[in-house]
Amino acid sequence: MNRSEYIKKGEELLRKMGGDTHMESREERMRLLPEMNDLILGTVYGDIWNRPGLDKRSRSLCMVALAITIPEIKQNLVLHIRGALVNGLSKEEILEVILHAAFYTGFPRAVVALNTAVDVFKEAGLIE
Repeated sequence: MNRSEYIKKGEELLRKMGGDTHMESREERMRLLPEMNDLILGTVYGDIWNRPGLDKRSRSLCMVALAITIPEIKQNLVLHIRGALVNGLSKEEILEVILHAAFYTGFPRAVVALNTAVDVFKEAGLIE
């Protein structure tokens, strides 16, 4: 597969996981630094996310756990919780990841993650 095919595949996956709103929020930043866009879409979402070793559901589980460790990047956690739902994780599984992570990353980070998950679950119509 050539580079432009990886970028196209990555854009399709990221749009599926994050939705049009997420893609639109990236536009200005990516116009300023298109090389970063190519790396994120082509390498991260086009190549790494499509490797055969883990399915997308498992990768989403990993990414929610990793994103909890960096609460300063809330939009990344929002993206990966949305993506986890799209990729087949249940609300309960995501909550279990947050609880599990609390003991390794600290409760303040887990609380930020829980608050973020509540917002995403409301947006998705999973809770009122």
